[in-house]
Amino acid sequence: VMPLDSQARLDDLLGILRTNTATIAASLTSATTINTVKQGDARSLPVTLGGYPAILVKLSRETESFQQIGQRLNRHELEFTIACIVYQGIDPQTSDEDCVTMTKNLKGVLKSNITLSNTAIMSIPETVDYQPLDLDGVYCSASLVSFRAVYLST
Repeated sequence: VMPLDSQARLDDLLGILRTNTATIAASLTSATTINTVKQGDARSLPVTLGGYPAILVKLSRETESFQQIGQRLNRHELEFTIACIVYQGIDPQTSDEDCVTMTKNLKGVLKSNITLSNTAIMSIPETVDYQPLDLDGVYCSASLVSFRAVYLST
């Protein structure tokens, strides 16, 4: 009996995002590439100024339940918080617009990789909260995407 390896599943998700940084950065005004994709928490100052735009992924919740009585497979749901952060280098409006574009592109990548490299039975970016972040006096535009993935394991 092996529990779900949550860190490995987070690493799978990071790998997919890293592979698709050009897609996620498409149509941004303030940048041509995503400079940081890593595990982290957007509530602290996670990257240096040159590290933006940034994507930070945090595992925020695990839920496990019986999938079927008598079967050894359980249903595991992992909830991730994915932060898209754009440093306000031009002006706040451009920064906010870029954040919305980056988030839309990120959601597109997630939706086109719904099984997360054949590890999940399904996944979906459920909610997006847009909020400015003032991290140590640095203004950033940010979105927090709640992303749920469902797995079966023993």
